[in-house]
Amino acid sequence: MLTRLADRARWWTWAGLATAGLGLTVALLTAWVEYLAHPGTSLADAYRAGRTPWMPMGVAISLAGASLALLSGTLATLAARNLARRILVLPLVGLAAWWWASVLAPGTPVVVPDGWLAGPLRIAFEQPVGAALLLLGPALGGAVLALAGEPPAPPPPPRLKPVEPPPPSPYRDASP
Repeated sequence: MLTRLADRARWWTWAGLATAGLGLTVALLTAWVEYLAHPGTSLADAYRAGRTPWMPMGVAISLAGASLALLSGTLATLAARNLARRILVLPLVGLAAWWWASVLAPGTPVVVPDGWLAGPLRIAFEQPVGAALLLLGPALGGAVLALAGEPPAPPPPPRLKPVEPPPPSPYRDASP
């Protein structure tokens, strides 16, 4: 039962990683197009321009994919038999939970004046380093822990008794 659950969770971990990668690609390509459209700007300024609807979609897709990868990776890791991995995944979940709690806390601005980003999307857009360190990084770490191969099982104990040499035969002639 747990192996089946872990296999499904690993599949969802791959799906979450692919989704996060797609979102990051959309955001990076949007910033690159903005950079090419306005010579003399930096790539960071082009990112800040945030061309709609592509930039919000890239940010939202990467947040959703990273969250899915972390949650399913954590589930796969907890279903595995490796205690060290179970312990290592807990701080990663804590970091991501802290990021989500801080962006969903009361008093967090909900809508920016132009209205295209709200809540967690706005904070992830305005502070991409924080989102990368506290959500995308732990998601990648959790996925690595979940998708890394299981350590080899110890060999089974031998069930057969050792074979002893046969006793000397009384019919064998000892003379040359």
